[in-house]
Amino acid sequence: MMAMIGDALQDAAIDTIKLIPFLFVTYLVMEALERKTSDHTTNLIANVGRFGPVAGALVGIVPQCGKPLLRRPHLGRNAPCGVPFDLR
Repeated sequence: MMAMIGDALQDAAIDTIKLIPFLFVTYLVMEALERKTSDHTTNLIANVGRFGPVAGALVGIVPQCGKPLLRRPHLGRNAPCGVPFDLR
């Protein structure tokens, strides 16, 4: 029984070590894309005006689509869900 647990832990460690380079490259690519498109995304979100809640709802429909918006503090410091809106 202990041998099986040891083998499982060893296999898990080997698989983790094999994945680290892939995860690092993926992180670098995502960071590069985010930096390249951040100005466009910021302008797009800032210009939704009073339709901000609708835009936020549409973005929230797609799974995992809203998390980058929530993660970026510069997109909407005082706005819920990172989508600024103005109800004038």
